[in-house]
Amino acid sequence: MLRRVLLAVLYLVSAVQFVGCQGNGTGPESDPVFDSFPEEVQYLIDSEFTRGGVAVGVIRDSEEFTIFRGVKNRHSSDPPDAETVFELGSITKTFTGLLLSILVLEEKVELADEIRIYLPQDQVHVPTYNGIPITLLHLATHTSGLPTNFTDDFPLPEGTPSEDPFALIQEEHIYDYLSHYATLSSAPGTTYHYSNFGYGLLGHILSRVDSSPLTDMMRTRICDELGMTRTSYALSNDQLANMAVGHDSNGREVEPWGNSHALIGCGGLWSSLEDMMVYLKANMGLLATPLSEAMEQAQQVYFDTYVGLGWQKRGLTDGQVITWFAGASAGHITYIAFHREYQTGVVILYNIGQNLIPLDVGKRIMQIARRY
Repeated sequence: MLRRVLLAVLYLVSAVQFVGCQGNGTGPESDPVFDSFPEEVQYLIDSEFTRGGVAVGVIRDSEEFTIFRGVKNRHSSDPPDAETVFELGSITKTFTGLLLSILVLEEKVELADEIRIYLPQDQVHVPTYNGIPITLLHLATHTSGLPTNFTDDFPLPEGTPSEDPFALIQEEHIYDYLSHYATLSSAPGTTYHYSNFGYGLLGHILSRVDSSPLTDMMRTRICDELGMTRTSYALSNDQLANMAVGHDSNGREVEPWGNSHALIGCGGLWSSLEDMMVYLKANMGLLATPLSEAMEQAQQVYFDTYVGLGWQKRGLTDGQVITWFAGASAGHITYIAFHREYQTGVVILYNIGQNLIPLDVGKRIMQIARRY
């Protein structure tokens, strides 16, 4: 449980001020002069990602380029490529938020709907805070008051691995937890408190509304629409053969977290850089797709000045406000960010977990782009 909670802190990156990491030990005064934006980005990637394997995609105006460095696993000399799949971690939440936006536009739900109306009332009692109920918007903006993960008093299913408390969770466990164990730490809609459980619950509810498994919704409503053929929860043989094996911070291989449980709306998708560049461009408005309106709606701010439906806003030191999110699993760290007006964006997929390098590097790439 502790390990999952600690990794959840990486998900809550909006509360952290990341500082630059000079991977080669040199200070800014010793950095070379660069002739182009790609050259400076390449130098940054080479300096910072000295272990594992990383796939980076960058967009600046009409310029687009990719960088691959390192190896897919420590037993191979093969570097990642555009089709190598990585665990997305909490970037999955942006897909879940997009599904919510799609159903809102289809008038199947409203953001202000109480979640209890979409759950079997004879099986589950949804907690409130002094009578204030949880809505779909509260789940999507991490303002429900629900805990980050399960509280320690909840009896997990027998055989649950210590590092992955969600691994064996099914519908009945969600309902039991809501009815008998979950309490709200604040009134819904008043306080940001990052909740993996809340986003997993949101995905479960959307599946009930659509009368189809969330895995199918992700495929048919998003991936098929965008042509993202290598983005999924379950990996094909081809994907397994070209997978970036996850490693912990000490370089040891780790098992992927489970993705067949009932809370997969909070994480569990795998994807390639090729697919994530399509996702990035679609969210930036550079591709005309059937999801354009839903994407713009999901990127709007619904709580405070920075929380959207899965996405968040963040101001950088150069004054630009980016739309972004990050993900962490036991063995992967991922990052995606963009600025629609400046037409800049970046995706970073990295197969060493428990570090903040991709988040810092991604932010720095967005700032470097503004200098050219």
